Amino acid sequence: MTSTPSHADDARPDTDGLRDLVERIARTKPPATDVELIDQIDALERTKSAAAALQATLTAELAKARTTKTGRPSASVPNEVAAARRESPHVGQRLTKLGLALAHDLPCTHLALACGDLNERRAMIIAEETAHLTREDRLKADAEITLDLEGKGDKALTMDIRRIVLRLDESAALKRRAKAWGNRRVVGRDLGDGTARVTAIVADTMLPAIMGSLDKAAGSVRAAGDDRTCSQITADLAAARLAGLESDTKKPPVAVQLLVSAETLLGGDSTPGHLPGHGPVPASVARQMVAASDEQRSTLRRVFAMPDGSLMSLESAQRLFPPDLRDFIKLRDDICRNPYCNAPVRHIDHPVPVSRGGETSVDNGQGLCEWCNYTKEQPGWEHQPGPPDRPHEVTVTTPTGHRHVSREPGAPMPPPWAA
Repeated sequence: MTSTPSHADDARPDTDGLRDLVERIARTKPPATDVELIDQIDALERTKSAAAALQATLTAELAKARTTKTGRPSASVPNEVAAARRESPHVGQRLTKLGLALAHDLPCTHLALACGDLNERRAMIIAEETAHLTREDRLKADAEITLDLEGKGDKALTMDIRRIVLRLDESAALKRRAKAWGNRRVVGRDLGDGTARVTAIVADTMLPAIMGSLDKAAGSVRAAGDDRTCSQITADLAAARLAGLESDTKKPPVAVQLLVSAETLLGGDSTPGHLPGHGPVPASVARQMVAASDEQRSTLRRVFAMPDGSLMSLESAQRLFPPDLRDFIKLRDDICRNPYCNAPVRHIDHPVPVSRGGETSVDNGQGLCEWCNYTKEQPGWEHQPGPPDRPHEVTVTTPTGHRHVSREPGAPMPPPWAA
């Protein structure tokens, strides 16, 4: 049974004290016995949870200090929290909501997290599953779900909290269901090693029909003697149907942008190519993508790079980035240049605004996602490009004066020793 921490002498460790704790943990050597090994693993897991609880409290305090006239926290708070925690702004938004929920509506969950009976991921599940409830009902759900957390994994906890929520306010749950249905969409993400994940968020009533149709078709293909596994056939059939192909064995026509060095393209080097938004691809695969065939046509567009891998600069006298310059910056930056952000580039932005003398050039251009571009305009934020004589970088200064440096990924160039 876990004991409740005493609050008789509430400690307020300063920043140096917390950093000392990190150093002490980093210097800790493994104990001698397997019993002690397990005990320390358990203690460290509880330490992580306690730290997450304190982070939530600090996040809520920051949001409180930055409350606007509308009664809501400043829009820059999630980005500041994200940068401090080395996370993307999207994760920063979730963490900010979690901190506010634990501080105001989920005291039992907050205590369980501080004691180590719950980790941050499961606290997030409780917070998000109860977000649509009134504060009164949320407090009831919080008290009930934390009565028995022993042995519950993510799925069991999710099912339990959903049952509690439905019992407390079914109408609110139905409204949430309708809202979620309105957010149906299809998204794709590269997984590396030649695979990608396509996620379709559809009405749950469609799931049996979709899987039933794919399973039936895969069974027919398998029965005809195909040596692929059922899972492989199902995936190939789904991909072919989404691509509008008649057969899952037919190669689709593609239009892709590929960064690849001339040495790799001509077969004299094995430096990987790079697919913007996806990542590195083997040199042999890059050459296959460039090679033209009856089914796939490739168009080459030359982009020159410096030996250090930085793409060469272009300039424009216009206030708005012209199409070629926009394409160039998107190709160079690949993903949002805000530190730790993983989102695709949606806006081409001037780090130094034109109103302050900023030029419309590659050196004074960066690719940002929509959220980071809007957050950049909040008071206290500053983006400053680095010197033009080295690979492109931008120093981001937050409202608290903390600085984070963003550097361009760089073109896929052969290493110097390969020359």
